[in-house]
Amino acid sequence: MASVLVPRLEQAAQSSDVGWHTGVIQSWDEITGLNTVEIAGTVFNNVLVLSTGAPQAYVPGDVVIVLRMRTQYFIMGKVREPGYGAGERIASDRVPHWQQIWSDSYTQAEAPGPEVTVYIGSSRRALVIHSFEAVVSGDVVITQWGRIDQAVQITGASSRPPGTAVTNAWLKGVGGIESTVSATTLVTAADGLEQGQNTFSCLYRSDRSPNQTTSINNRVLTVIPF
Repeated sequence: MASVLVPRLEQAAQSSDVGWHTGVIQSWDEITGLNTVEIAGTVFNNVLVLSTGAPQAYVPGDVVIVLRMRTQYFIMGKVREPGYGAGERIASDRVPHWQQIWSDSYTQAEAPGPEVTVYIGSSRRALVIHSFEAVVSGDVVITQWGRIDQAVQITGASSRPPGTAVTNAWLKGVGGIESTVSATTLVTAADGLEQGQNTFSCLYRSDRSPNQTTSINNRVLTVIPF
């Protein structure tokens, strides 16, 4: 992109050949990026896109800033209002607290979390990564085992119970087993993710034989909106 954009910027500097516009996405192929964009009342096909860092996902209706270089147009990014995506960010939380889990239904840990709140934009998608250290303690007998799950619920603009939109991270084994386990899920509109402020929270449950205990430590949750 730089090899295309920079020479044209230099040639058109201090000239009416350079202009800034707003455009509205009319269509967008999420695999190929083929698109149509309405700019100043005219619909353009397959406008070039400035790409830096994590790719942005566009959907019909998104308002974008467009740079015009003579007759060539470049999409520079989305226009976002404060409170409606301007603060979109990667969010992460860690809870370095060891404790045992006894409940066989999803519940908050004694030291709750981790938990993060992010704004989900019009693309309605986010990458959710969560992990924890899990320990099963007790009799080392093949018939005696324990399992512990870390699940993520979504509240706010969305309402997704634990173990639905986001894949669980879990460990199952006999007494003496311990490991760091994690799960990564791309959550989308198909999973019920809605645009707006969403809070992602980790909950826990345990299933175990009578002589086993299950414990957690160093819990981490990261959410990356697109």
